[in-house]
Amino acid sequence: MNRRAYELAATGNYGSYLGIEKALIDEGYPEARDYLNRSWSRKDLQQICDKARVGHSDARRPRTIEAPHRDLINSSVTVAGIK
Repeated sequence: MNRRAYELAATGNYGSYLGIEKALIDEGYPEARDYLNRSWSRKDLQQICDKARVGHSDARRPRTIEAPHRDLINSSVTVAGIK
């Protein structure tokens, strides 16, 4: 269960140990609540969650699109008969 808790934290899908606790219980680890009541395990998992979420959110952030070239902006283009 310890290993699974760390795996879940590293996914970036959980904001805190509470989500991991629920996931572990749902996966059949009823002792997850007792395990996560230890402050060191909560602290470790929270740090992993925070780091993973930063990486996770960066991956989902839209990429910056550069502005079109100046010549393209000033040129006229006919599309479907509209100028």
